[in-house]
Amino acid sequence: MSLSTVNVEPRKLIVLATEQGAALNWVEKLLATFPEEQVLKNPSPIKNILGKENSAVVYNLYNGFDPDLLGAMGGTIIAGGVLILITPPFQKWPKFNDPFNSRIASWPSDGSDLSNYYIQRFINKLEQTSHIIIVTKESELPKLTAPSYLNPPDGSTTEDQIEAIDHILHQIKGNKSSCTVLEADRGRGKSAVLGMVASQLTASPAAATKHILVTAPSRKTVDVIFQHAGENATLHFIAPDHLCHELPPADLLLVDEAAAIPAALLTQMLTHYSTIVFSTTVHGYEGTGRGFALRFTQQLNSITPYWNKLTLKQPIRYSNNDPLEQFLFDSLLLNAKPVSSNTLLSFSLNECIYRKITPRELINNEALLREVFGLLVLAHYQTRPTDLRYLLDGKGVSVHVIMWHEQVIATALCVTEGGFNKDLAHDIHYGKRRPRGHLVPQSLAVHAGIADAPLFKTKRIMRIVVHPAIQRKGVAHLLLTSIKNETDKGSIDYLSCSFGATAGLLAFWHKQGFKTVRLGLSRDASSGSHSVIMIKPLSTNGALLCKKSRRQFQRYLPVLLLEPLRDLEGDLVKSLVDTQHHENKEINSQDQQDIDSFATGHRGYENCMLALQKLTRNCMDNPQLWNNLSAIDQTLINEKVIKYTSWTEVAILTHLSGKKQALKKLRHIIQHIVELSL
Repeated sequence: MSLSTVNVEPRKLIVLATEQGAALNWVEKLLATFPEEQVLKNPSPIKNILGKENSAVVYNLYNGFDPDLLGAMGGTIIAGGVLILITPPFQKWPKFNDPFNSRIASWPSDGSDLSNYYIQRFINKLEQTSHIIIVTKESELPKLTAPSYLNPPDGSTTEDQIEAIDHILHQIKGNKSSCTVLEADRGRGKSAVLGMVASQLTASPAAATKHILVTAPSRKTVDVIFQHAGENATLHFIAPDHLCHELPPADLLLVDEAAAIPAALLTQMLTHYSTIVFSTTVHGYEGTGRGFALRFTQQLNSITPYWNKLTLKQPIRYSNNDPLEQFLFDSLLLNAKPVSSNTLLSFSLNECIYRKITPRELINNEALLREVFGLLVLAHYQTRPTDLRYLLDGKGVSVHVIMWHEQVIATALCVTEGGFNKDLAHDIHYGKRRPRGHLVPQSLAVHAGIADAPLFKTKRIMRIVVHPAIQRKGVAHLLLTSIKNETDKGSIDYLSCSFGATAGLLAFWHKQGFKTVRLGLSRDASSGSHSVIMIKPLSTNGALLCKKSRRQFQRYLPVLLLEPLRDLEGDLVKSLVDTQHHENKEINSQDQQDIDSFATGHRGYENCMLALQKLTRNCMDNPQLWNNLSAIDQTLINEKVIKYTSWTEVAILTHLSGKKQALKKLRHIIQHIVELSL
């Protein structure tokens, strides 16, 4: 049975803009005819509602307004269903202390002092949308009737899905290698298509396709694929970073929610696997697919020029042009786009203007807001609706743009970090406090061991993007130079940035005068890259911090490359190593600080390796000190600190239970050596 034969009703949005107690009572009256099992109240985290179906969803915004969650809930409501929002009265709502604000606030703010521009914009959208029912008193409550069926009926598929399945099967069976990109808005059944393709390919014992790998940003994302594949299909899930690291064999690779996976990982998959299907959401709350096509199409054309693109348009649970979906797209800016490439054909850098834009300007100028956010969405694979709220209300956040003929062609999103007092900086360094936010100063203090890093202020460039049609024309340099020039040098000590390290990105930031001061020891699960921190000094204090942290990074890099970073890509190593750096073998004040931090349990082993090597080598050269250690202690030092033996093997050799006990034992040994040295 095709879904197109089912008569579907539009979905409704009702806003109960009143006191919370009254609104909760009204909900019971509104949903009196709705079966309890078809009503979702107090929605769970996004991962727990994906793939669910509801006749009604009630979202009490007195508990906090999470834009990502709102977008996810909208996709679960079936035709004829209703989304009910409980909000403060509109005149009071902008001043309401939304609990969600604490999630986007940075120390010392607790969220109560945020601007709530996002709420003001959302209220305007509600009031300007004719089909939304806004209820302020009980007499205005509409009469609702529960949908008479759950959509789609069991076993039904849309015509779009049937055509997509047939096309993908034809491509896989008729070619030794094939690549298909399946795209759609949320709720069109992309994951179900992948599952049904897998089911049909493995239905017969003699089927040629035996081993199918599935990858996606999370295991929960692909539940629908496994459900539709059935018990006979041989499917194995593997996370994107593990997949690209291990590259296990497969007859077919299915990549779900590809837009939420970094393009570098997708390119690696594309290069290695001959038969692959990418599925991506065009307008999604978990990341964006709009930038996916632009960023990844070039790679597709280069590596597999005969790739195919399929589009699913028919929603599974509701009708085309559904009013609720259109409102969510508009209010959450899921459909924001940058200016058209065609308008930039006569671009000239000399005609560009730099501007710093306030949140008030953005909410009063919807076109400007859409151009800015559209660029951010295009550039970053993890841009979400919540990022819009952070952009408008985040404390210390600033928006910078380059405009050409009154159009936004580049933008940067920055946030001010640091400026802690000495006591708090001390507690951060020793792991006693972790104030919310302030990524760069805290990382330099905790991981790099720069104790005074939290004292100084930085403007961190969180996102920077230039319109794809005019990249490599000097626009990014103009934007960064303008940000540097307009920054108050008296209050900001340095500029900084943090991102997934690639040789290309490092080269770009090096060219802008930034220095590498920290590299994460493990790969980020979502990007498959090591995160890097780079800084550019603006003041005398900033220059001293840069010199100290740069020296610390270069001291430890050779040691780190022997163990935790031993699988780092060669081009990255070349970009990171400073050939002018020479290490003094004497224990200095920074070394002593690292040793003390490790011995007292405040910092990890890898972040203190070099100082520990110096200490233990000095100990080994001093018979009086070395002979004071037990045979087990000497073995542990030899194997771990000197020979870089794995924690597992060290634990076995020293008869300890595992890494945790071996690490604890090493801390005690270092403490003992320090005491003996006094």
